[in-house]
Amino acid sequence: MENFVTVSNILLGLFGISGIIGAFFTIRNTRRAAIVAIQDQTIEALQQQINALKAGQEAMQKENDHLKIIIETISSALKQKGIVISVEGEMVVVEDGRNRTSSMRHSTRTPVPPSKKIISHDDVS
Repeated sequence: MENFVTVSNILLGLFGISGIIGAFFTIRNTRRAAIVAIQDQTIEALQQQINALKAGQEAMQKENDHLKIIIETISSALKQKGIVISVEGEMVVVEDGRNRTSSMRHSTRTPVPPSKKIISHDDVS
């Protein structure tokens, strides 16, 4: 009977130790899985931001190209009227057909958009 108690105590001890070791590995793997999930979510969010920035850059490039065409068209039309506009760095030089030249430094300030009046239903009579 003493052997049975001794063997059962040894088995209980081994089960207890294996339970502690199993719990340790379970907790460690759970934490690792949570960290990997957070990393995956972060990578996905950053990729979405990169894609949004790329789309914004492409839109700005298209707008820039369009504005260059408009500037070239205006410059060509003014040149036909005898007014030559040239841009040199931050200086804009305007020469008219009467040999008068004027220069102005390009403003680095952000332009303020014109205010828009909002018409409410009460204003319409």
